[in-house]
Parts: sequence; C-alpha cells; structure tokens
Amino acid sequence: MHYCRKVDCATRASITESLLDPMEITYVAVALLSALLHAGWNAAVKSSPQPAQTMTAQMVLAAALGVPGLLWCGMPAPATFIWMACSTLTNMVIITALLKAYELAGFGIVYPVTRALSVMLVVPLAGIIAGETLSPWGLAGVALIASSLLLLGLGNRGEHAIPRAALGWMLLAGVGTAATVMSDVQGIRAAGSPWTYGFAVSISNA
Repeated sequence: MHYCRKVDCATRASITESLLDPMEITYVAVALLSALLHAGWNAAVKSSPQPAQTMTAQMVLAAALGVPGLLWCGMPAPATFIWMACSTLTNMVIITALLKAYELAGFGIVYPVTRALSVMLVVPLAGIIAGETLSPWGLAGVALIASSLLLLGLGNRGEHAIPRAALGWMLLAGVGTAATVMSDVQGIRAAGSPWTYGFAVSISNA
C-alpha cells in the first residue's frame, strides 16, 4: 500500500516537473510571441491601402535588422544554403498567395486558415522526413484544428461564402508555409545555430 502511494506520488511529481520545465515554458513563450508578431505583421498588410508595398517594407526592415546580427554570428555553414534557397522560394510563394487571398477575403479568415493548414501539413511531413511524432495532447490539438476547418467548410455557403479563388490562394499559402517550416528546420539543424540561420534567411527573403 505504501509502495503504491510512493509510486503514485513519484508519478505525479514527474508529471508536475515536466509541465513546469523552464525550457518548455520558454519554448512555448517564444512560439506565442512569434505567432503574435506574425499575426500583427499580416494584419498591418491587410489593413494597408498598399499591401504589397507594406509587405516589402517589412521584409526589407527584417533584412536590415539581420545584417548586424549576421556580422556578429558569422555566416552559416555551406550545407544550409540549399535550405535557405528553398525557404526563400517558398516564402515568395506564401507572400504572393497571401496578398491575393487578402484581396478576396478578410484577415480573420485568410490568416487563421492558412496557419491551420500549415500545421496540419507539417505534422505528417515531420513524421515522414524527420521521424518526429506528437504527444497525445499534440495530436488532440491537431484534431481540433482539423475540426475547425471542417466546420468552416461546411458553413461556407450562401452569399457570404468565401470565394473559391480565395480558398485556392489560402491552400497555396498553407502548403508554402509548411514547406518553409520544414526547410527552416533542416537549415537550422545544418547550421547548428538558429541565430546565424535566422539572420541569414531574413536577408535572403528580402
């Protein structure tokens, strides 16, 4: 009896420790900050009277900020160049598709659908290419995303329906985002540092 209680307490302590892991909390916080900034940039593009120019200005600014960082960190290894090229090309696809989609539908539809599609594509790609798997909680989150997209599709009828052209551009942007994520993951691993790769790819994207 006492042994079972000790095992139970040890199990609870292990779960609590994993939930409160400082590194895990840091990763989540950085991911949320990145999502907030990314959504803000896209909202600015959508609300701008000149979306293409606003998107270009953002990318040039990111490149300008990346130059001193790259000088400080140094160039990434040559093995990363192919992944940087892939990331830059797919990023061009994303930008073009998003700008087209924003012309046809609202930000509240285009942006979340594009991000949701990319998540659903990255999960199987990560398993096939990198052998990575999600926890049950992660899979549950992906299932919720899939359910939300299904409900959106079922409700896309009538005079307020999203134009098919917009759906096509959102799909293309989602596929491009997934490809960019996978390219960046491989590039960072080849570079050995997220900083040097991040600074370099921000410059190449401009």
